[in-house]
Amino acid sequence: MSYARSSTLVLLFGLAATGFAGAGLGCGDASTRPGGDGPPATTECARVAPQTLRLLTRREYERTVLDLFPVSATSSGPSCTSDAGCAIEHESCVAASCQADPCKLHTFVLPAGGKTWGKVHVAGSFNGWAGTVAGGGWEMTYVPQIDSWVTKRPLDDGTYDYKLVVDETTWLADPKNPLTDPDGFGGVNSKLVMACGAPSPTPPLPSDADLHPAKSFPVESRPEGFAYDDSAAAGIVTTVHVEQYMRAAEGIANRVIATDLDGVLGCSAANVDATCIDGFVRDTGRRLFRRPLADDEVAKYVALVGSQADTKTGVSVALQVMLSSPFFLYRSEIGVPQADGTIRLDAFEKATLLSYGLLGTGPDDALLDVAASGGLDTQEALAAEAQHLLDDPRARDLAGTFAVEWLGVERLIGADKNAQAYPEWNDALQTSMMTETRERVSRAMVGGRYADLFVGGSTFVDAKLASLYGIAQAGDGFTMVAEPAERRAGILGEASVLASNAYSDQTSPVRRGLFVRQRLLCQEVPPPPANVPAVPTVSEGGTTRQRFEQHMGDGACAGCHQRMDPIGFGFEHFDPIGRWRDDENGLSIDASGVLSAVDGKDHPFSTLPELATVLSTSATAEACFVKQTYRFATGAGDSPDTACAVDEMTKRFQASGGDMRALLVDVVSTAAFMGRK
Repeated sequence: MSYARSSTLVLLFGLAATGFAGAGLGCGDASTRPGGDGPPATTECARVAPQTLRLLTRREYERTVLDLFPVSATSSGPSCTSDAGCAIEHESCVAASCQADPCKLHTFVLPAGGKTWGKVHVAGSFNGWAGTVAGGGWEMTYVPQIDSWVTKRPLDDGTYDYKLVVDETTWLADPKNPLTDPDGFGGVNSKLVMACGAPSPTPPLPSDADLHPAKSFPVESRPEGFAYDDSAAAGIVTTVHVEQYMRAAEGIANRVIATDLDGVLGCSAANVDATCIDGFVRDTGRRLFRRPLADDEVAKYVALVGSQADTKTGVSVALQVMLSSPFFLYRSEIGVPQADGTIRLDAFEKATLLSYGLLGTGPDDALLDVAASGGLDTQEALAAEAQHLLDDPRARDLAGTFAVEWLGVERLIGADKNAQAYPEWNDALQTSMMTETRERVSRAMVGGRYADLFVGGSTFVDAKLASLYGIAQAGDGFTMVAEPAERRAGILGEASVLASNAYSDQTSPVRRGLFVRQRLLCQEVPPPPANVPAVPTVSEGGTTRQRFEQHMGDGACAGCHQRMDPIGFGFEHFDPIGRWRDDENGLSIDASGVLSAVDGKDHPFSTLPELATVLSTSATAEACFVKQTYRFATGAGDSPDTACAVDEMTKRFQASGGDMRALLVDVVSTAAFMGRK
């Protein structure tokens, strides 16, 4: 079934667009808008952003659609990149979609309870009670999102006894399984009964268009110096956007009515009545538009459904129009004028900002209900709701997205390296590198301290990264391991950062030093002059440091390079793909350097971990991190007003000892975040 694009275009700019005035986006009676009577802003920092309509980014569009209309052959869960993004005890990430596990696939889970273990495995009657992983034990993988060790294993029908073994020394009954048998030693084994019968037919996998409906949308533009894909200044819609929005809407609607028409309607399509259609419009419209529909809007969509040849076609057309509507494609940040002349976002705008700011998706029914009840009217209420949202696994996913954009490692995918020198370089290794970065940063942001970004001594690696790092690692999944001493520099020692800031065949002290200045210290370095000399050529007789020290002595280059290269030299023990090297061209590597003019003084260091320690306690670096977090959460560029807000949040962040979760709550619950001008 297809709905004519010409008709959709008319509806998009007729039925949908004309509704903006009625919704109070600068034209209606503000006194009738819910949530507009919250506490007024009291400082200039409370009015840092202009009123705006924020266009959904591609990732926001996809996450919103897939959360509301899950994908599978018969209706399933949202998109994912690993099992950790699903309900892991009974779902797995298959073809980038959360899908229910087959009956014969059993998930073993051992909560860590905050304990740090080196290794956990399953031993039982199904594997000869193997006391070690090497002896046949089923190794479990640590999943930080749920602070638990997990493994999934196929089992035939039968009854099995087993235990969970920690560090190959401590044998435990499964705390999540109440069934037990005596173990003959005064304790108990856990008992597992498998009774699945014949396997069900394997359902067809969803298509790439289903999983990534925004794949063909134009890439978001990023203003100069703005690292993130959600710039509030980049909301121009072209004819290409319009065409792709309509194509995506048609595909989504076709999928929904083919797989879950009754679920979307809330009743049987075979016995549909006026009440059912009215409920469908109100419920679906509320989630897509992130606010209740007015009665006249409901009447228009109900009439639209009724004007089609049958219910199935009517629902498809209504969905296409809703998904093409500016009310869905744009996030409203218009607000309501207050008596003191300030502007405050209304209740549903607050809910939308909270949800996209912390989860990267639209507000669910529960959050919309909180907004409708006045539960977001105070800063205390906003903070409490933010704490609740941060417990959602999607908060970690969004923090991981922030990580790769903040650190600039998203450019790693598809990056070219010299194939002869680095044969292990491939897409799988690049993905593993980015996963490590996402895990470290997201873990720290949702429940750690700022210093955790630079110190800690442990990280998450799979077999590919373990090989690159020279770490003993069994299995293919990601596990938490102790880092080699030379890599105990947090994000600075991660291969994603090191490889992203190097050339295909050589390292780059300039790029690595510039990374520290721009991304971690928020310090701008002037662009090179037009007559800048080329990068020193690779020499077989010297080290990179020797080549760049000569380059740094050039009068046209010295001013800027003295700010970057002495930092970048500290990374020289790591080659262009982030692998440790003891020497270069047979010559010893000097990895000492200087971080100059930071916090009012110069900071000499001898190793990369020493540089990381300096950054972990630097007031300038902390202030930069607050600024970067605020930029990502708001989409706002730098201005005197944003500087005011960031300065106030930085003081609170530093007073908290760098509490990252408290920072996220602070960002989304302050008057500065919710105020407009």
